[in-house]
This record gives sequence, structure tokens and C-alpha cells, in this order.
Amino acid sequence: HFENPIEISDFDLRALIVNSTTFSFGRKVIIKDIPFPIYFGAGLRYLTGLFSYIDSFEGQITTKRDSVNILTDTKMIYNGIGFSNPYLVELGHQASGFGLDLGIFGQINEKISAQLSFIGIGGSLNSNQTKIRHSINQIRLSNDDITELLNYNETQMDSIENTFSILDDSKTEEGMSVAVPSKFNFAVNYVYSNNLHLKSAFQYLFQTDFIGSVNPRLSMGLELFPQKVFPILCGISFGGISGFTIGTGFGINTGNVQINFAGSQSGGLFNSATGFSLSSEIRLLF
Repeated sequence: HFENPIEISDFDLRALIVNSTTFSFGRKVIIKDIPFPIYFGAGLRYLTGLFSYIDSFEGQITTKRDSVNILTDTKMIYNGIGFSNPYLVELGHQASGFGLDLGIFGQINEKISAQLSFIGIGGSLNSNQTKIRHSINQIRLSNDDITELLNYNETQMDSIENTFSILDDSKTEEGMSVAVPSKFNFAVNYVYSNNLHLKSAFQYLFQTDFIGSVNPRLSMGLELFPQKVFPILCGISFGGISGFTIGTGFGINTGNVQINFAGSQSGGLFNSATGFSLSSEIRLLF
């Protein structure tokens, strides 16, 4: 057993789910002092989603020879992802908001093009029905209780759970919001030949008050046979939320319809990877 209580007050939990719909417009601009065409674009991004976070948490574990005592004081704020007990996820109302996109693209010459964009400037999720849940739990487990938990006796579990909560109170407030991360992107494309295009990109996340700071992301990739029916894509990136990431994919070009499929692994390769993702894209050209 521990002679002194153990503090566990550094616990933090945040969840953010965002879906966006963008209405955008762009046009070609001729600037006298620039010898190549420039394209400007802007978009209005409509955001919907859910969020939750631990606003405050204090915890302490005290052990004795015959028992363990755990005391937690938690204040959770959520509009759609909360926990009414340890096993039940409570869903509420979606939040919504707007963000602004700005971008510029330049075809420097036949081989080199570059683009710069800001995605989701000022974006946030605003909820008119945000729940604040304050829960104080004191768990007192004897050696016999711990044995029952290890053996998972459902009847005993129910009786133990009834002694957990000291205070469980919730209320609803209006006008709460969280910031949605925005992106700064800078990319350069180089046409090595008709069968090989080289690509590089730099991405920086800002407006990260909710999720915390994120390292910049550097990506490099290539596209094989871009003008053929089945182009092949592959790339690698460092930094960002996922860290080291490697991926590959292929496309299907059928005139006015372009379809892309891709997959990636992050944090390592094969069995050492910590995550993976699959994505698809359909473009209609008019």
C-alpha cells in the first residue's frame, strides 16, 4: 500500500467531431507585373458537430492493507458526447457555426505551380443547449470487492456501483462554443514528365485553443501516370496530429468523372503502426 495519497488530478479528456459543407467561388486574375496567371478563390464553410471536454478534474487514490479508496471530482461540459454513467454515452443536440476559406493558385510555368490557402478561418461550433455535468464519486473497495470485480459477478457489480456516486448534478446552459482548428497550407507541384508529377506541401494548424498546439506537417508525394486512366498515388509525411504517415492509392479517370481511393498508416509500418485511414473522392468536371 501507499503511505501517502496519490494525486491523479492531471486527467484530461476532449472530443471534437466536425462535418463541413463548403460553398466556394474562384476566378482567374491577370496582374500586370506578374508574368503568369493567378487564380483567387474564397469559400464559406458551414460547420456542424459535437464536442465535449473535462472542464475540471480532481482525483486522489488512498490505499490501505485491506481496501482502496478513490475520490474524484469531475466537471464535464458537452453538447453531444457525455456520460450519464461509466457505461452509457449520452448524445445531445448538434452545434453549428461558420468558417471562411481563402486561397490563391499560380501556374508559374509549364512545370511548376504553387498554391497557398487558409481553411476554416474563424470557425467554431456554437451550441444553444450545452450540458454541464458535475459528478463527485467516492469508490471504496475492500479486498472482497476487488476479488468480485476480477471474477466479474454482475450481481455484485450492481451492488458496488450503487455506492460509487456522492453527487451527480447536471444543468443546461446556452451560448457556449469551442474553436474549430483552422489550416494554413502551402504546396508546390513539379511536372517532371507526363508520367511523373512531384508534390510537396506544408501545413500548419492554428486556432487550436480547444485541442492544444500541433506540430507543423511536411508532406511529399508523387503521382505516376497522371494523364492515364489509372494514375497511382503515393506519399509520406512528418509531423501533424498523426506524426509519421505513409500512404498510397490509385485513381480512375473517365473524362468528366474522376474517382480516387487511398489508404495510409500512421505512427509506423504494418504491425508497428498506431493507426490507419481509408478515403475516397469523386470529382465531377464540367
